[in-house]
Amino acid sequence: MEIIGDNGQPYPVGIKRIHLEEDAGKLVHSSSSFEDSDYSLVDYNRACVPLLEIVGDHEQNPVRSLQEARAYLEKLRQTLRYIDISDCIIEKGQFRCDVNISIRPKGSQAFGNRAEIKNMASFKFITEALEYEIKRQAEILRSGGELVQETRLFDEQKRITLPMRSKEDAPDYRYFPDPDLVEVELDLEFIEKIRKTMPELPDHRVSRLVEGFGISRKEALLLTKDKHVADYFTACAAFSQDKKRLSRWIINELFMLLKAAPLPIQKCRVSPRNFSELVNLVAEGQITDKMGKDVLEEMFQKGVRPNTVIGKKGYKAIHDHRVLENVVAEVFGENPDVVSQIKEGKSKLTHYLIGQVMKKTEGKADPKTIRELIDKKILS
Repeated sequence: MEIIGDNGQPYPVGIKRIHLEEDAGKLVHSSSSFEDSDYSLVDYNRACVPLLEIVGDHEQNPVRSLQEARAYLEKLRQTLRYIDISDCIIEKGQFRCDVNISIRPKGSQAFGNRAEIKNMASFKFITEALEYEIKRQAEILRSGGELVQETRLFDEQKRITLPMRSKEDAPDYRYFPDPDLVEVELDLEFIEKIRKTMPELPDHRVSRLVEGFGISRKEALLLTKDKHVADYFTACAAFSQDKKRLSRWIINELFMLLKAAPLPIQKCRVSPRNFSELVNLVAEGQITDKMGKDVLEEMFQKGVRPNTVIGKKGYKAIHDHRVLENVVAEVFGENPDVVSQIKEGKSKLTHYLIGQVMKKTEGKADPKTIRELIDKKILS
C-alpha cells in the first residue's frame, strides 16, 4: 500500500499477511483509567462477528514515524471503505489497531524488543500512545536499561501506556494446524474474475480526476478522501462547464456548510445537478461569487434550485461598464486621500476601493472587473 512518506514522496508500506478471525468479547472497565477500575465487565456483543486482521511488514518498508503511522492507517481505512466491506466507524469498534513499536540506537541495524499496545480505537489516542512509548523506551535505553518484549494498554485518561502481559512469540501461543481445515488454492481464473469486478480504488480515482478533469492533485486528494465526496464530484462533473471551478466550490464552499451543519455529504440537500447549475451561473458571470455563496446557503437549507433563489432575491450581476464606471467615479470622489495614497505606491489600498464599489452595487459587480476599472482610472 502506498502512502505519502515524511519526505513528501510516495512510500510503499509492506503488508505481511491478511487473515480472517472471529471477533471476541471486550472488557468494559468501571473507570476510564484501567488502573483505577474496581471491576470489569465482559461485552460479548461483537463475538463471532467476522474480523479481518491485516498485519504490516516491519522488515520490508516499515512505517518509520508517527506521521507515517497515521497516514498508513488512514489510507488503509479509506481503501476498506472504497471496496465497501465495512463502514470502518472507529466509534463503533469497526476499525481497531494493535500498535507495535520498537526503537534502536542511531546507526544500529537490528530492531529492538517491541511493545504492542492493544485495541487502539482512535487516531488521536494512537498518536498519543506512540509518542509516550517512544519517550518511555528511549529513557530506558539512555539509562542503560533493557527493553522487554511485552503487551501494553493505553490509559486514555492519564495518557500513558501500562503493562498488560509479557509478549509471547508465535510458538508460545501453542498454535497447531487443524487437520479438519484443508488448504484452499485459488486458480488464476477466479483471481482474474475478482480483479475485474473490483471497484475503483482511491489512487486510481485521484489519477482519473487529475487527468480527466484537469484539477490539481492536491484538490483530487481532498475530493477522494471520502468515497461519497468523490462520487458527488463525479456526478456534478457530468453537468459542469468548468471542472476546476466546480472542484474549488465543493472544497471551499460546500465543505464549509457540511462541517457547520454538521452533515455527511450523503445527506446534502443540494443535488449534483443543482450544484453544477449554480457553479455554471457563476462561471458565466450571470451572478457573482458573493451572490453564488448566498444562493448556495439557501439551497443547502431548503434543497431548492439556484434559479428559485436567484429569482426570489432579484440577483443579477451588473455587466454594464458605464454603470460600473459611474460607481467607481463616485467612490473615487468620496475617498480622495485613499486614491492619492494608491497613486503614491500603496497598491494594497485598492482592495478598500473595491470593497466600497461592491457595497454600493450590493455585491452585484464582478470584483475582477471593478479592479480593472479602478486601475485604469488610477493611471488616467
